[in-house]
Amino acid sequence: MEDVTIKQEPMDAEEMNGANVSIRDLSYDAKLKFVNAIAKPMADKKMSKKLLKLLKKAKSHSSKDSVRHSLKDVQRRLLRKEKGIVVLAGNVSPIDLYTHFPILCEENNVPYCFVPTRDDLGQAMGFSHMGPVCVLIKPEADYQELYDECWEKLKLLPTPV
Repeated sequence: MEDVTIKQEPMDAEEMNGANVSIRDLSYDAKLKFVNAIAKPMADKKMSKKLLKLLKKAKSHSSKDSVRHSLKDVQRRLLRKEKGIVVLAGNVSPIDLYTHFPILCEENNVPYCFVPTRDDLGQAMGFSHMGPVCVLIKPEADYQELYDECWEKLKLLPTPV
């Protein structure tokens, strides 16, 4: 018997019609409907894909220090002036958990942006359950080219006022 792989296209909000659908099955545009008020600057679809690819490479790196993924740990590292890229989930509730992160990143000249959901971050990190609220990706030689590309694009994103 042959192995058959069926690739399902992401669903839009109109296609769901009350169906019990995971947020991972939604399209990028449908996920944007669930983001909170402070999720700016939001990475576009292409940038989100690059950031999640970078996160996946960093997570698979042999150094355990390449990715930090808890609110407390990322905040501690930012306060210690460590450099990297901060990626925040856009659908976190209550938003009081991380309203101070954009200011903290700007004070330390650390580029940051939001991706639509925690599930996106969790899936890139290989978690089967809900993903982290934020991650700090540190530079390593194995993925330095992709890291530099993401760094430059994040620096060009407008900062919210």
